Amino acid sequence: MNVAPSTPRSLLDLTSDELDIIMGYVGYKEIQVLRKVCSPLRDYIDRSQLDSELLRVKVEEFRSGTIQLWLISEGNTFIIDYQKHPEGCFIEFEKYTEAGQLVNRTKLLKDVDYATTAGNDLGLILKHHQSTLDSFDFESKSIPQKRLTVEFSRIFLAGKKFHIWGAKEELLMKFLPYLEPITLYSISIYSPSNVYLRLKKVLELDQWKTAKKFQAHYLTYNSPLATLAHFKSVCIWKYRLTTKNVMELKEILLRQIREYSYRSRFLIFYNLFSDKRKLMNWLQITRMDQEAVHTIRTDSNRSLQIKWRPSGESIEFSVVVDPNM
Repeated sequence: MNVAPSTPRSLLDLTSDELDIIMGYVGYKEIQVLRKVCSPLRDYIDRSQLDSELLRVKVEEFRSGTIQLWLISEGNTFIIDYQKHPEGCFIEFEKYTEAGQLVNRTKLLKDVDYATTAGNDLGLILKHHQSTLDSFDFESKSIPQKRLTVEFSRIFLAGKKFHIWGAKEELLMKFLPYLEPITLYSISIYSPSNVYLRLKKVLELDQWKTAKKFQAHYLTYNSPLATLAHFKSVCIWKYRLTTKNVMELKEILLRQIREYSYRSRFLIFYNLFSDKRKLMNWLQITRMDQEAVHTIRTDSNRSLQIKWRPSGESIEFSVVVDPNM
């Protein structure tokens, strides 16, 4: 009895459950290729919630006209360069294997914009990410922000840390509203130049209200200090600081001191302390360059410690916990 060999099954004949299993074993590059060459699979990929299992995603302007996308997972680093090209967008794929071997591929996409292409691919990656990222980093110096549009899925992206280079609120609003408030622990904002950071819409976000740590580097935080009181750890720069600012923040922290742990710290650097002598009188010090430490005890086991370093142009509020109380 002759039995005819079975016909190999096509990807198009597989059920959604079978496709889910297959997609769980292929990488980002393979998913992108499948999406581009096969419209039925493109529809399936766009509808599915695949998990790319990344630990870290980093987007940066590597040089003028080039956006570099880093995808870091357990034992693998995948780098994609999107370069501005006279004919469109030149893409270079680099992958470092667990053995440290570099695999390199290139492709030219004609008649497309490099920033738009990078944004589309980033949106696809984040859309299919369900596990929690250790960190999501974004750096922009002169990237055309109107063309770098990232389309997130309706489901929040779970991440612990969010780092962004760029001091414009409109850039923050491209990403921050789509991060999972429950998992987001830290927000860090950097700027390539010393500029003012003015926040309004961001202050109303759940992501801002539930995060525990905030840092602003190489820029001046220009919103009221009271907007930072819910954080457990803060490091910012202010151009002008006054004794009134210090007293207001002190009162807020004392009211909420039971909510803080021994690791809670508020560090403020400043360029100008306009009424320095008022603070000197309150701290009972006589020299302009004298460092001071002032501890305010409460009826709990927590005390508020204020350290003023005039030479370092900084003032620090920290919570001290007495384990014996």
